[in-house]
Amino acid sequence: MTSDFCANQATVLVVGTLCSSGEARNFYKWTSPQGTAQTYSMYITYKLPSTFKAFINGSTSMVGLVDNTTNASVKYTIYKKANAGGVTACSAVATVVGAGSGSANTWTTGNPTTDPSTCSFTANDSVIFVITVSSLSNANAYAENLNFTYSNQ
Repeated sequence: MTSDFCANQATVLVVGTLCSSGEARNFYKWTSPQGTAQTYSMYITYKLPSTFKAFINGSTSMVGLVDNTTNASVKYTIYKKANAGGVTACSAVATVVGAGSGSANTWTTGNPTTDPSTCSFTANDSVIFVITVSSLSNANAYAENLNFTYSNQ
């Protein structure tokens, strides 16, 4: 797993080759030379504030890119950790790109299988995102830009 950055704004900042004109992205890259899929999971926990009211329906998404849709993938799942204790699944695994879907070498936005706005989050709960990248045979999987929006009381 490596972390990197790309930007493509002529005469201002040009770094790397993954960004189109006018873009800037920081991302994580997973590559494996193995002949069988190797996976790596990243866990992101965000504690909701005491003023949390609700997630904005349709605002949650994840961006990913693969250079081979058969040999690499980017997926994610959402969990709820109640302030009072206990972890529950909020969504099934959502494929952002890869695993036979999407287009290679295109930054793709994927929505969760279940929007967190339907999962009864309350103030001081935590939302847990599990981002899983998979690769085999030197294919590359890139994870970038997890988005969600919520309203406050």
